[in-house]
Amino acid sequence: MPVDPDALDGLLAGRGGFEAAYEKLVAAAKAWLQTYGGDSGGRALLRQLEAADVVDTAFDRLFTEGFSPGEDVYLLLRRHIRNHIRTIAKSVKERQTVRVDGDEESTRIYLQQTDPLEQSAPERALIIDDLEYCMKVLFRMTSEVKDDPQVLALVSAIIEGFRDPDEICVVAELTKPQYDATFKRMKRRFAQILAASEEDKK
Repeated sequence: MPVDPDALDGLLAGRGGFEAAYEKLVAAAKAWLQTYGGDSGGRALLRQLEAADVVDTAFDRLFTEGFSPGEDVYLLLRRHIRNHIRTIAKSVKERQTVRVDGDEESTRIYLQQTDPLEQSAPERALIIDDLEYCMKVLFRMTSEVKDDPQVLALVSAIIEGFRDPDEICVVAELTKPQYDATFKRMKRRFAQILAASEEDKK
């Protein structure tokens, strides 16, 4: 570990102290590595990384650039971890479509990955349009759900590319019961924005 844990214990008290915060950061890094890891390019390199090493690198960068105390430290570390992983992975491009399950009792997110080169031109356009439209709605949600931090964290995780509920719980720092309740609130807001968008088109 490149830093003195005792020196950060007070700064990270809001996250349970250094050891608790460090464990959460490692868990988040592990989830990001699993999400962005793959079989080729930078994504293949991610499979060789250890989550703890990525967290340590984030601490190194934190103390190199300077920081503000308290919560800013924790959030900045998360940003460093995510950016480090995404930088390695960014050379590989995938086409994804996202569908939030419409069943009120369900808390599932569906992900479809396709190679756009294997599709006909109209099919490619449909996939791209669906993805862009869905992302527009999700990005719009980030500005409209600031009154609900848990929904905001969940939407942010989906935008970042997370689909597995367990990984979303780690990244958004939600318990499973919180995830279930938050997902249902998110779906209601998602439906409201979709309905408003359709009204705007008329």
